[in-house]
Amino acid sequence: MGKRLATLGLFMAALLSAACALADDHQHEPEAASDLPARKPVQLLLGLGLTAGGDDLLKAEFDNGTSQTIEAGGLMDMKVGAIFNLENQKFSLQTSIGYFFDNVEADNGDASFSRIPVEMLGFFNHRKHRFGLGVSHHTNVEFDANLPGARGKVDFDDSTGTVLEYGYQMKPALVFALRAVSIDYQVGNNPSIDGNHLGLYVYLTL
Repeated sequence: MGKRLATLGLFMAALLSAACALADDHQHEPEAASDLPARKPVQLLLGLGLTAGGDDLLKAEFDNGTSQTIEAGGLMDMKVGAIFNLENQKFSLQTSIGYFFDNVEADNGDASFSRIPVEMLGFFNHRKHRFGLGVSHHTNVEFDANLPGARGKVDFDDSTGTVLEYGYQMKPALVFALRAVSIDYQVGNNPSIDGNHLGLYVYLTL
């Protein structure tokens, strides 16, 4: 687990570094009445999030005494999309598509839980704060295991959940966000799996 989180931390640090560098390029832009530079009507969005929550799908025990768990609400969420700012910039619409996954890797195999979220959120913007509500539709939901004692592949049905998100705009091109997602996964008429999760996100807007 430590190695995996360290790798994810490096991804987050790289995105943050790029975001800060880009944001510094815009620091001399004139400020609007909202204390932020006027936003472009359409902005490209790149995002990276670390999440936790949901039911445990797999717990792998290793010979060195450590273990890793795949959660239905974890672990890494990468997004690309667009933000459409309305004329008064108090409201905006954010759409995105991403790749959301949790995995376990070992010398004798691996396992993963992955899905593709397609999202649409509406935001109310107040100065440096963003308050969002929307939907997240998950497609290609797949659990795949190739470990001793746990082998096989399960394709889940598509699922739609609700998203609450609060964002704080540190710089014109940099937003930190906290989000909560309520969603369940199911295969046919089998009992559903809890995929609810919380996440910390970094967004870069261009």
